[in-house]
Amino acid sequence: RQIEADYRAFAAQLGFSSITCIPVVAKDGDNILEPSAHMPWYQGQSLLTFLENIEIEDTLREAAFRLPVQWVNRPNHEFRGFSGLIAGGRVFPGDRVKVLPSGKDTKIARVIVGDQDAELGVAGQSVTVTFADEVDASRGDVITLSSQPAFVADKLVAKLLWVSQTAMVADKPYLIKLGTRIATATLSSKIDKINIGSGAVEAASGLELNEIGSLELNLDRAIVCDTYVANRELGGFILI
Repeated sequence: RQIEADYRAFAAQLGFSSITCIPVVAKDGDNILEPSAHMPWYQGQSLLTFLENIEIEDTLREAAFRLPVQWVNRPNHEFRGFSGLIAGGRVFPGDRVKVLPSGKDTKIARVIVGDQDAELGVAGQSVTVTFADEVDASRGDVITLSSQPAFVADKLVAKLLWVSQTAMVADKPYLIKLGTRIATATLSSKIDKINIGSGAVEAASGLELNEIGSLELNLDRAIVCDTYVANRELGGFILI
């Protein structure tokens, strides 16, 4: 109970909608598959029962439409489609869309799933869309609804979890992969490092293995992005 109380106090600043604490002894199986006879003070569900019954809200399908272009599909001179995995929302033939970062506007003519025309495409589906007009798009571009565009920026402020054995080097160029786009990013030397023990923010000039910090990234070109809360696919990235 003390561990639970300490964790809830620590996690209060993280914005979770709910927290469920389940005491387990993994090596003995206590509270893993079924309630443990060794913990009569705990009256809650076992871990597996909880995981099998938890209701997961499908927020991606209700989010703004995002289609990062993975491939320009041109099997012949009569067909040109733009293929990718829908990262958020849904799209219908006739929807007004915008190609970012260019900002060109057009309408969706067809939505194709597999080799069949579909009434719509939804988040989690791999689709090919065609445009009503001669509008160009290429790998790395993002197709959005004209009424719900994403951000286009060449400077990002982000939280970074460093998972390399080699320490982060400020002012050194790294490759950044965000969606289907790859660019070059230079990291700022001013970092607000998060103390993972206390949650306090401390000034730092770099990050070591498993450290977390907030910093600026300057990119060599404009890329399309969202906030992480709005869309994890376009709000998260990896550095290479």
